[in-house]
Amino acid sequence: MGSVFRIAGYLKAKMDVRACAHTIFGTSMPIRAVFLLFTLLLTCATDNTVDSYDGQRRINAAMAAKYKQCNQPVSMLILVPFDEQEPDIKNCENEILSAACPFTRMPASCFLLLIKKSPKGDVDP
Repeated sequence: MGSVFRIAGYLKAKMDVRACAHTIFGTSMPIRAVFLLFTLLLTCATDNTVDSYDGQRRINAAMAAKYKQCNQPVSMLILVPFDEQEPDIKNCENEILSAACPFTRMPASCFLLLIKKSPKGDVDP
């Protein structure tokens, strides 16, 4: 919390040599502020889309782990027909791995992968 007040105090100070000489962790405040702004912009612009191949591979790995844990033969296939959002794939994986044995029902979040529209929209003919 103290660093927030130091930054606010710095921004109120006049831009002179003494103010620029104030350091936090060995770098001057303007350089640190630019670095933090750049880092925030990079993290906000990430694409959360997982292509269908990688999504299918992750779901298959979760299914194999669950069937191995339950000592069951593989009796169900969950398809990932479209590119999906990362949280949707994670929800499906988590529901598969947290399901009780015997694993016989498709989790709801995995079923939604089948009926949801692709996040990239329809393909033009």
